[in-house]
Amino acid sequence: ELKKTEKKQERSNEIRAALNAYTDALSFSSDKYLLNVDKATKKSMVREDRLPDVKQVITSDMGMRYLYRNQVLTAMDDVKAEMKYQHDSPTKEWTDLLDLLQTAEEAMQRWLSLIDAADVKDA
Repeated sequence: ELKKTEKKQERSNEIRAALNAYTDALSFSSDKYLLNVDKATKKSMVREDRLPDVKQVITSDMGMRYLYRNQVLTAMDDVKAEMKYQHDSPTKEWTDLLDLLQTAEEAMQRWLSLIDAADVKDA
């Protein structure tokens, strides 16, 4: 049921569909991951048996992707609402729209930060 709901939402939202298409195409190694911490922290984690297992890493990664995706979607919904408001308003004040667009761009940059920079450039 959740997948049906998501697909229905994708049909009405191109941004959601695009971000989901990328995320759905990801594949993860089931036996290894890259730990991005400094050497001292890594040594401490190994000594204290605090290294996360692969499932935890994948779950965390996907959680961050969906969190950032939802931030992008919310920001763009706010942009659309503000554009409609300004279109219908007799006096035009674009400051709020510009702020909302900045918020949307920052959210998108967070989502893109989870992708290898070379892949982003190629896209």
